[in-house]
This record gives sequence, C-alpha cells and structure tokens, in this order.
Amino acid sequence: SYLDKNGAQIAAVNTFAGSTITLGADIILNEGEITVSSRQWTPIGTYTDATTNKPFSGTFDGSGHTVNGLYLNTSQNYQGLFGYVKGEKESNRAALQNLIVSGSVSGGSATGGIVGYADYTVIQSCANTGSVTTGNRTSMITGGVAGLVRENSLVQNCVNTGNVIGWNSAGGVIGKLDKDSAIKNCYNTADVSVIGTTPASGLTPSAGGVVGELGSLSALANCYNTGGVTCLNGSAGGVLGRFPTGSTADACYYLKTGDNASLNAISSWGGTPASLGYFVGNGGALTKSADSANTDLAYGDNLLDALNGYVAANIADNPTLMGWKIAEGQNNGYPVLDPSPILSGNWADEGNYDTSWYLDDTSKASYTLTTPEQLAGLAVFAGLVNEELSQMPKNRGDISAAEFCENYNGLAHMDSYLRSYISLTPEGWERSSENPTRLEIMGYEAEYSFYETE
Repeated sequence: SYLDKNGAQIAAVNTFAGSTITLGADIILNEGEITVSSRQWTPIGTYTDATTNKPFSGTFDGSGHTVNGLYLNTSQNYQGLFGYVKGEKESNRAALQNLIVSGSVSGGSATGGIVGYADYTVIQSCANTGSVTTGNRTSMITGGVAGLVRENSLVQNCVNTGNVIGWNSAGGVIGKLDKDSAIKNCYNTADVSVIGTTPASGLTPSAGGVVGELGSLSALANCYNTGGVTCLNGSAGGVLGRFPTGSTADACYYLKTGDNASLNAISSWGGTPASLGYFVGNGGALTKSADSANTDLAYGDNLLDALNGYVAANIADNPTLMGWKIAEGQNNGYPVLDPSPILSGNWADEGNYDTSWYLDDTSKASYTLTTPEQLAGLAVFAGLVNEELSQMPKNRGDISAAEFCENYNGLAHMDSYLRSYISLTPEGWERSSENPTRLEIMGYEAEYSFYETE
C-alpha cells in the first residue's frame, strides 16, 4: 500500500494494478476560490483510444478525506481527478472509494468530478461537491461523480452536490452507464442542465437527475434526486434521461417541483421500469410516477422508508449497501446515507482522529495542534477520562497488557512516587520504574493495581 500526503504524490499514480493507494490526509490542490489562474490538474490515468491508454488499475481509498480545489479547464476528453480507471475484469475490478472531491471541472466528453471514464470499476462511498461542465457539441457525456461508466462496473453509496452542465448527455451522479453496469443507493441534490443547441450527429440530448443515459443491459436502483433537471434541445427525466431496451430502473424517486414539476421519472422509454415515484416536500410522502410499471410503490410510502425498504430486501445479496437516515441540519431534511460519504461519521469514530501528536512523545510539556484530526484526538483523550475509563472495573486484581490495550487504548500515566510514564502495547508493558501500585490513566486514578501478566 502507499500512503499519500500531498498532491504531487497522487499525480504520480498511474497503473498500480493489485495495489492500494490510501489517502492519509485532506489534500488542497488550490487554496481559496478557483479562478483561471489556479493550478490545473493532470488527471490520474489517461485514455486516447482503445489501443493508446494507461489507466489507473488499483484501489484508491480516500479514507473519508477530501481533495479540495481540483481545477480542470480544457476541451480534452476523459477529465476528472481520475481520467481513466480500468480493472482487469469483473472478478478483479479497480476501485475508487471513501473519497470526497471539491473544485471546478470543465472538460470534453466523459468528464466527471471524480472520474471521467471507468471500466471494470467499483466506485463506492464517494462524493463530488464541485461543479462539472462541458460546453461544445462533441462533449457528449457529463456526470457529477463520473462521466462514462462501462463494462461490469458498479457505482453505489455515492452523492453529488455540485451543479452539472453538459452538451448532449448529463446526469447528477453519472453521465452514461453502459454494458452490464449498475448504479445503486445514490442521490443528487444539485441542478443538472443540458444546454446543447446543435446536437452531435445522431444524438438526441438527454438529462437525468441521477443518470443522463443508461446503455445496454444496465441497471439503476434505489436512487433519488432533489435537483432541478432541464434539457434545452431534448428530453429530461427527474431521475433518468435516455432509457434503452434491455435496461432496468427500479426504486427511484425525484422531487416534483420547480423545473421538475412537468417531468416524469424517466425522459424516454425503452427499458423496463418498476417502482418509480415522486415527492413534493421533505416530508417524503411518495406518489407513483406516471411511468412506473408497478401499481403500488413496492418498498414504502415515503422516501426514507422506501429507500431503506429496498436495502432491506437486497442486503443479503449486497451487504455493502448503506442504510439511510434523516440527519438533523443536513440535506434540507431529505435522507442521507448512513454513514454519509460527505459527513463521514463522528470525529470520534476510529480513523477520523489523530492522537500521534501525543503518543509519539508523551514527555513534552506543550503540544501544537495543526489539523482538525489532531484536535479531534484531543477530544477523544478527554472522552476517555469521562466515559470509557470511568467504566473500568474496580478492585481488579490484575489485567494483561493486551487486554488493557484492546479495551482502553494504548497509553497510561503511572502515578507512583516517581510519577513516571509507561507505554502499553499488546506485547507487554514498557515502564520506567518497577511495580507500580497506582496508575493515573489519562487523568483517571485507578483504584486497583496492574501487573504484567504476559
């Protein structure tokens, strides 16, 4: 695995088949407001044609971190933080996961905030919060999270909150999903617009709140949209734009107000629709859409129940599907994923805080904190005093180092006559004096003794 700490290291990634790249911190590519003088990004992975390409082929795990200030302004195709991502086959797919991207992306065909073009790829628990645009007649496909997704790929548990503007085919989450691929459990809250007045030859423009166009044998399920959807010279759907024969759409919903008041869930027919509905406010009561094949909504009568109903019905076959919840103060009262890719859990959740600033050197008299993760680490230490450690058993005769580390984290302060520090590891105690009779653990004085038992 590779641990990245800055933008230059990320840019060096290109193929890495079989490897995992883990983002170790939030990355700022451009400070402040994006302008024409901001530093432009070079996408990770390139695609020129079927014989000239160099994809990223490994796993990129953002660990809940954000790449801020992404800036692309070009007419070239296949643009995003990643330009081209391709796994080897369905059983060995590439992966983009647990990543948030913000900024401004403008490119040619197959442009997305996180990835322009993906084959044999799993994209999950990702969020795009920046704008994504294309602006000429050859710019066919634009999506908030991903532009073009094909070849047995899966997109799930993803969010887009950045406006999407395309020329021929645009979707809030994905521009076009094709060739035995699927999108599940995603939502869009931003406006989607197709503005092309001179369509590329043979193409009718289409816009969808979640997906601009489904290709052959592809599936859309358990997604919703609250953003406005418009298409200047074609057709728009509250959830889906173009919908060809052989594809399926099920358990999808949209906000039917404003620009969407006259829309159906799907803009053009051909595939097989199932349970499709709309809502008119964040109370979430659902009404069956005119293009729904089901007489009744199959998974629930309000948006939250319907989203979770689909998850409950399919979790056994797809255990990575996230549940949904209403979170106070988030998303205007509409459901969010639980945990949300954008608001990735609590700061006190494992992986969200950094305590190394203290654990690496406990002898210092003062510490300087420079990141939110470090500040959260301080809060976690304080929480241990007030919560976990106060619940430690009293009058315990002895406890092994491994048991202590497993249950109470890895640092204690020995309160003996010398008041010296000890460090605890699963392998045993490291201490600066022998036979402590009392311990002060992060400020909590234990009422019993610890003995080394391993």
